[in-house]
Amino acid sequence: MKRTVKRLPIAIYTLLGIAAILEPAAWDTAPTSSPEAKKTAQGQVPTFSREVVRILQKHCQSCHHPGDIAPFSMMSYQETRPWAVAIREAVITRKMPPWKPAPGCGEFRDVRQLTEEEIATLTQWVDAGAPEGDPADLPPQLSFPDGWTLGLPDLIIIPETDYTPPTGKDTYRCFSIPTALRGDRFVSAIDVRPGNRRIVHHVIAYLDTSGISADLDARDLGPGYSCFGGPGFDSANILGGWAPGARPYFLVDGVGSRLPNNARVVLQVHYHPAGNPESDRTQIGLYFSKAPVRKELRYAPVLNTTFRIPPGEKRYQVTASLPPFLVPDVHLISITPHMHLLGREMKVEFTPPGQATQCLIHITDWDFNWQGTYNYQQPVAIPAGSNIEVTAYYDNSASNPNNPNSPPKEVRWGEETTDEMCIAFLGYTLDTENLPISSPQLTGVIVDQDSNLIVNGSGFLPGADIEINGRSLSDTRVEAASSSSKLISSELWRVYAPPGQPVEVTVLNPDGVRSAAKRFTRAGTALSLAAVSAASYALESVAPEAIVAAFGSKLATTTAAATSLPLPASLGGTSVRVNGVLAPLFFVSPLQVNFMIPSATQTGTAVIEITAGDGTLSRSTLEITTTAPSIFTANAQGRGAPAALVTADGLSYRVVGNPDGTSNEVNAGEYLVLFGTGIRRAATGTVKITIGGINAPVHYFGAQKDFVGLDQINTQIPAGVSGLVDLVLSVSERKANPVKVKIK
Repeated sequence: MKRTVKRLPIAIYTLLGIAAILEPAAWDTAPTSSPEAKKTAQGQVPTFSREVVRILQKHCQSCHHPGDIAPFSMMSYQETRPWAVAIREAVITRKMPPWKPAPGCGEFRDVRQLTEEEIATLTQWVDAGAPEGDPADLPPQLSFPDGWTLGLPDLIIIPETDYTPPTGKDTYRCFSIPTALRGDRFVSAIDVRPGNRRIVHHVIAYLDTSGISADLDARDLGPGYSCFGGPGFDSANILGGWAPGARPYFLVDGVGSRLPNNARVVLQVHYHPAGNPESDRTQIGLYFSKAPVRKELRYAPVLNTTFRIPPGEKRYQVTASLPPFLVPDVHLISITPHMHLLGREMKVEFTPPGQATQCLIHITDWDFNWQGTYNYQQPVAIPAGSNIEVTAYYDNSASNPNNPNSPPKEVRWGEETTDEMCIAFLGYTLDTENLPISSPQLTGVIVDQDSNLIVNGSGFLPGADIEINGRSLSDTRVEAASSSSKLISSELWRVYAPPGQPVEVTVLNPDGVRSAAKRFTRAGTALSLAAVSAASYALESVAPEAIVAAFGSKLATTTAAATSLPLPASLGGTSVRVNGVLAPLFFVSPLQVNFMIPSATQTGTAVIEITAGDGTLSRSTLEITTTAPSIFTANAQGRGAPAALVTADGLSYRVVGNPDGTSNEVNAGEYLVLFGTGIRRAATGTVKITIGGINAPVHYFGAQKDFVGLDQINTQIPAGVSGLVDLVLSVSERKANPVKVKIK
């Protein structure tokens, strides 16, 4: 077992066969046209490298990049060119990029809309034959970070398990998740991370302070429960949401959205149909206010629940309003129109006393699949006594392709797919509100005999967090008898406080008020270490559940290997923590430790601490990404022939690689079974393989069932290749370590 765990030789005798994943069909090639149509207003033909790619970067690539929700990538000319005709059609009809608010009615953040000049440029490019141009004209390529856009959130909310929606139809699923807060908090920003962007269409997060969502979840075969149009109950408040292309942002200082300590967050996820079963576990990250909150962001619905839409009506009007006596002096921050499948148009307006009516938002071509929350560039002042009115139109005729009823029938307000809604959520602050602020005082910082960080002081509100260099410690807790004077962190303080380096310790109250800082230095020293993928040995990022090899000195006082499952968290007295979480161990020795990145580790920079049996501490950092492909090799050095199996019939297998790194011969048409790590979380369609420069099919990829942390990839040797050639595996264009196979 010792040798098996340390060197990970392969002893697998069954091939996992799954149908090959098909590439999406390309559209027709671009047509040519007259010379006059091939030139811009400046007499110059647009090219991809000069004009087109800059438009795509500005408006399109946030969705159209590998692994995201769009059906194809527009990151390169080679990826974009086959879709030229489809691109022209989409921009001319303004189907893409998706942006529903009509111009001239509200000024919003993050507008996804092409100008007339940009549409003309794209059209002229396609009509000219979609030329590439000079690659020297290309701008720097955009980077779409794998981690949280705004940095690691203060609270990450995630369902307990993955969910696999049914294939072949749109699905709306709600997941009710407790927050487990120690007190009310104010939220300054939210960020949604779809677990599988290929199937997640959009996400809306609601707050449930009643517990109704937990009952709905319990009555539905899990995970989650079926929902449509909303979370399934009327008392929910919107917390935020995500749609393709949306980017998170912080509220202005002084404004926060209240998150009660007993609330549950309900994630409503809209899933696109997929050809093959695919799973998802979408997360939402909450960022707590770091500045004193004086105004609470509130939500008010303007709705009509009593309408009846007769069958056959093609343009049926429904109105809703907030009477003037219900409207105080407020500033409008955001607006969220909402209808179901019969909705065609919605306009929201307000009329101040004695003044002309002003438009807040106008959706002229409602599409249930592209709804969202729209945030104003500047808060809109709504004077007291204003009348706020919603005017909506619905198409309940047989000619409406979205009509869920055939033949059409009367439709009323309701939560079901066949029901309708007429509602606009207004996010606002009260002009008269000026919340009191707290005054936390920090008097001392010590480490107790159990290695806990103890912060003493006064004025700590329920839910207060310890901060180290401005980073909140989510494991902060209190002692019941002294909740206002003592805070404790058992693990995370060590992540942010390297031994021997002074740090600033503060206390952040839930209202965004921070105490004065105390300087603190963790005792002791830490030896250095290097942590790499155990397959490639490359000094690059690794993925959750990947196998890692760490090298240093005095990492253990003995040599030991795991002999059973589940893998232990301690071997020979040595333990490994990744961001404060104990990691499963394969093997330890004074110079090398092999471990697995804990499955819940978040992307971004992780701190690795290895503690030997004699207390010697070694410390380093390691970048974590969702996928980090690497292939095990026969010589266990990350190069040469892969540690792989080959078969012609799925019954008899041969070893591909030899211990010296050379490759045994394989034949075109035979099936190749590769083993790696950091691949299992890749989205379907993002895993690519070339052998000798020729594309090879990916029949299967995922976790290998017999070895913890090991991934398996099944492919097939293409025809037309011979000799010793490179096998290149990539995930979302990120290449694994190249390996070589010898083909007859």
